[in-house]
Amino acid sequence: MVFKNKEHLYFSIYEIVSLTVFGSILRFYRIGFHSFWLDEILSIRDASVPFSKISSTVLASPPLFHYLLRALYLLVGRNDFWLRILPAFFGIITVPIIYWVAWKLWGEKAAFWSALLMAVSVFDILYSQELRMYSMLSLETLLSIYFWINAIDTGVKHYWFYYGFLTLIGLYTHNWFPFLVLAQAVWWLGISIRQSSFDRFGLYAFIMIGFSYIPWLFVLRRQLSYPVYGHMGIPGWGAIRETFYAFAGIRVPSGESWVGIGADARTPLLLISLGFLIFGLLFEDGKRYLAIRVFCVGLFMPLAIAFLISVYIKPIYLPGRYPIMCLPVYILIVARGFQNVSDSWRNKATFLGILWISASLFTLGRYYWYYEKSSWKKACQWIANQELSPEPLYVNLHAQYAAYFTDYYLASRTRNSELPLENKKDKSSYFFIEEGSSQPAPSLIPSNRHIINEVHFAHLSVYQTQ
Repeated sequence: MVFKNKEHLYFSIYEIVSLTVFGSILRFYRIGFHSFWLDEILSIRDASVPFSKISSTVLASPPLFHYLLRALYLLVGRNDFWLRILPAFFGIITVPIIYWVAWKLWGEKAAFWSALLMAVSVFDILYSQELRMYSMLSLETLLSIYFWINAIDTGVKHYWFYYGFLTLIGLYTHNWFPFLVLAQAVWWLGISIRQSSFDRFGLYAFIMIGFSYIPWLFVLRRQLSYPVYGHMGIPGWGAIRETFYAFAGIRVPSGESWVGIGADARTPLLLISLGFLIFGLLFEDGKRYLAIRVFCVGLFMPLAIAFLISVYIKPIYLPGRYPIMCLPVYILIVARGFQNVSDSWRNKATFLGILWISASLFTLGRYYWYYEKSSWKKACQWIANQELSPEPLYVNLHAQYAAYFTDYYLASRTRNSELPLENKKDKSSYFFIEEGSSQPAPSLIPSNRHIINEVHFAHLSVYQTQ
């Protein structure tokens, strides 16, 4: 980063701080409001076991994020707000880092647009408020790509060291990260063959990464045998569309549903976002090859590998979730598009950018105030308010993974899964029944129990009986 004078330096610092604060507000606002949903409560389950058992407990990802969550869990306990601080932290620091990376790659205007688009990214904000590793994964991709570019272009040893270290962290964060490393290795190999010269530091870095990742492959093989991927189908072109919807913040899955704008606005916003992406990719200047390299290695090749594996081997492509790994590269290329707009089109491009950001803020408003990620917190709070005495709660669970939620949200209350004894016939018992249950609710409730109250949430019903 080169500054013309002190005023330029101060303005850049002000710009970085302002955008980071703005991004922080969006990520912290109502961060503890939504209930944990299934994936988040499974993260809590993983964090509840000792460090030595975490790697064998996690179902579908490497354990690094869960180690960090375990440490935080021991510090703050059961608290939705403080536990979600962990993913929010990674989402927040991505804003100034992408500003720095974009400035190094493209220039000052691209730095501003990349940080602004990351600050308001619906995709990143929703997963900065979800107790999963996705915001951490996005940050690791950004840093891995940056140091990989510098290592290849300069051959300097310490760049290869930084790349190897950060890449190894990414490999132990998410099972899609190897697709990025494979793309980087293939591109590096192609350059080396073309130049008839192998960078020995690069070779050492990839060998170190490979050997360090081998132990996890045995665990990964076991994870792939679990039925956790059973809900995924073979992706079609619709999955690619949903991926770019998520990149642009048009439609993003969160919890048990989707957050997004109306169907009428999706196509225009998709065209705006893709227009800046294509322009940033193809604009003719001295850095077009660098843009193509960043796009191919950081977005196109990893998504293509995951897509082909899903079609021909095993479905693992989950649009709107796992592709967040490629979000920083998408934003970097789009920001380059904004930077290279000619002066005669500058005002029009700025207007389109403001329109896009306004749509993102509108979507976030719907998420903050009208959306419900899951019903479990409200359901458990309703039961706790019904039974204020310290006597045990009689709770019967007819919902998948319900025990994890009640263990968390009713942790301060003693619970009993058996029905009240004969001498406590007037004691209430509560039945959790999930939408889509194979049997109607009355048939799941014993005939000697009478329904005296019932509450229905989005995907969950609670029946109070005596």
